[in-house]
Amino acid sequence: MTRAMERASITPAEVGSVFAAGSALPEEDLSETRALHLALGEAAPQVPVTTPKAAFGNLFGAAHSLDLALAVLALRHGIIPPR
Repeated sequence: MTRAMERASITPAEVGSVFAAGSALPEEDLSETRALHLALGEAAPQVPVTTPKAAFGNLFGAAHSLDLALAVLALRHGIIPPR
């Protein structure tokens, strides 16, 4: 996440939203939350986090494609999908 922000030349405060994996496995969700807080620092509480998997279930290999499509639609329409 840090490298992606560096490559995009943005600061954590400029991140509009995060599409989390949200695997619903406690150890994975905890490590993802920690990673978000490490990458976003003080901006973490202000960055909306959404988890499409919560609505669709685990689509395994198709999950990334769906997340990408939802992210593009969210950008296009100026909305953030609900958690």
